[in-house]
Amino acid sequence: MSDELDEIQAIFFEECTEGLTTAEQGLSAMQAGDVSAETIAGVFRAVHSIKGGAGAFGHADLTAFAHKFENVLDEVRAGKIAPTPGVVKVMLSSFDVLSDHVETAKGLAPRPNDAAALAALEKVLADKGADDGAAVPAAPAPAPAPAPVAAAPAAPAEDEFGFTPVAFSLDDFDTPAAPAASTASWTIRFKPSRAALANAGEPLLIIRELETLGATIEAVDVSDVPGLRDLDPEDAYFTWTLSMPGDVPQSDINDCFDFVAPDSLIEVTRNEVEAPAPAFIPVPVIEVTPAPEAAAAPEIDLIPFVPVTATIEDLTAQVQQVVADLAAAPMTPTPAPAPTETAAPKPASEASQTIRVDLSKLDLLLNLVGELVIRNSILADRLSPADRQRVELPELARLTRQIQDNVMSLRAQPIKQAFSRVPRMLRDLSVETGKTIELETVGETTEVDKGVIEKIGDPLTHMIRNAADHGLESTEERIAAGKSPAGTIKLSAEQKGARIFVRVQDNGRGINRERVKAKAIEKGIISADAVLSNEEIDQLICAPGFSTAETISNISGRGVGMDVVRSNVEALGGRVEIHSVPGEGTTFTMILPLTLAILDGMIVRLANQRFVLPLAHVLETVQPEAGQVKRTSPDSEVIDMRGEYVPVKRATEIFGLNDDRKVEDSLVVIVESEHGKVGLVVDTIDDRREVVIKSLDQNLHPIRGLGGATILGDGSIALILDIEALVASTNRYTPKGLAA
Repeated sequence: MSDELDEIQAIFFEECTEGLTTAEQGLSAMQAGDVSAETIAGVFRAVHSIKGGAGAFGHADLTAFAHKFENVLDEVRAGKIAPTPGVVKVMLSSFDVLSDHVETAKGLAPRPNDAAALAALEKVLADKGADDGAAVPAAPAPAPAPAPVAAAPAAPAEDEFGFTPVAFSLDDFDTPAAPAASTASWTIRFKPSRAALANAGEPLLIIRELETLGATIEAVDVSDVPGLRDLDPEDAYFTWTLSMPGDVPQSDINDCFDFVAPDSLIEVTRNEVEAPAPAFIPVPVIEVTPAPEAAAAPEIDLIPFVPVTATIEDLTAQVQQVVADLAAAPMTPTPAPAPTETAAPKPASEASQTIRVDLSKLDLLLNLVGELVIRNSILADRLSPADRQRVELPELARLTRQIQDNVMSLRAQPIKQAFSRVPRMLRDLSVETGKTIELETVGETTEVDKGVIEKIGDPLTHMIRNAADHGLESTEERIAAGKSPAGTIKLSAEQKGARIFVRVQDNGRGINRERVKAKAIEKGIISADAVLSNEEIDQLICAPGFSTAETISNISGRGVGMDVVRSNVEALGGRVEIHSVPGEGTTFTMILPLTLAILDGMIVRLANQRFVLPLAHVLETVQPEAGQVKRTSPDSEVIDMRGEYVPVKRATEIFGLNDDRKVEDSLVVIVESEHGKVGLVVDTIDDRREVVIKSLDQNLHPIRGLGGATILGDGSIALILDIEALVASTNRYTPKGLAA
């Protein structure tokens, strides 16, 4: 039983993560000015779900804090508290504390100090958000106490309608006690959703719980009940209207609806009744005869008030009678209701169906698909061309590829989930630094493996904070440099072949390489006589303990930011590239591998060793003629491609392989990357084949210039070339791969 509870609680924590993501996106949208009812309701539902699950598993602290947070959201949703910037700021701070409480419930963090957040929420509830200076509707002022009435005149005169006022003394009557300054009550309307009944919800339990608080049923609306032919036993047709004494706190009423489906109709309205006019005092009825000439006063029809004291049993009998009448009625088709602006909830059969699957099962399925591709490759090597067609090997390869694509899509999620926290982060950084920062995002729909999204959060945070603190100048500096006062940080993502490129680009001051080198020498990271290229100096900012900040702040200064970026990205089998132009800005690029992919590859030979070159980068293949490849310096060559000179790189030299073959006896494969075109010199091309990418970092370490490995049809291992790294690098092979 304990194991089952642990599994269920693990599902709850997954739902907490999803709920926190939804709440953060909604609160960020509210901070940006989107205070629509849909956005507010989304945040409310997320916090409400977290509270309900936490209560079920006994996380008392999380439940209590979420309940207080939910009370504020409920008031905002009902329009009683305006979502002003001050109120949204309190809710954002409360969200952070709520996230900490979730981590505590998981056992990953100590209990947070939530006293300040609770006090802020209480203040918002008490002041209705009015302390923030926004225009909030003021509560109705209490009616003034009745003023003493002066004694009637001794000889009253006849008025203009012919009535003769009767003089009397208040001492002649037993005057009832004056009423209270004001009385109030709650009016509650409740209609359960279809989802509630379909999931065995019982609305009468809610009604009885409200009755224990003093509620009285005023009416039950049965006008939505259709004809018997169209009656659905799982649908909700009744709407209850109840009256509740005004001294019952609204939080107690809301608690009754804790586990009600969020799309149910729940309306709780406060009815304030003002006291009578000060001059009015109830007196006994005195018959007065009007003068004969007076015109008859118009009659006023008064609707008598009849208190409703019906019980659940009485209403049940009434409902049964209604159903009996419907059954006796003739079966006439019921006209379809006119369409309304609010769409009804979809039936359960039409709603999107989802199922939670453990990621380890998906990983196993992905590996099995990869093994299927390898077996297909083995068959292709062992069969003759005629036999391949006879056993429909190409069709098998196509089906295998479709299976792989669909399985990969199960793990893939839009990178927007990782980008969603950036807008709020930048708004906070803008306040802390005093800089005006604008955000641009590109490629939010790029799909990335779920494991990668979870692990790039910290690197992305550090790069954003680094760009805001070090990269962008102050407003005064930007104006002096002829730039726009507001700095821009551009966040982008794209997939190229088997790699994901995530970039953080700013239009700030760029890297001050002289200062970086001086700091590195001061901290002992490099020697004073070291000769470094610009790219190597840029990479120094990723060294452990490196920082150019003069003082330690909440944003930077401890020398752990970019070091975390590089170590986390390399742990994923990726790398970090830095490109900076002084005065124009800096771009940080995280290049991450796909967890598993099947790619179209060209199998080439280098010094009699087989490598795989991704076909996505290949433009054309050339057998160079004599004089077509020319050396422009001792370390560089170019090839004349129809009047265009393309740089040439010998892959054997890059990887330190011994090969004395002349370029005329080799092939030049023209490849293209974001850094331009390059001709790679290879010995021969053996075949074109679909290959499975296997990561190297699990058993070795990331090797720059290699994107992984694969198993060929004969069982041998072939390394997969990383074209982006080969084209970008100007260095030769080292024991740890290509230098940056």
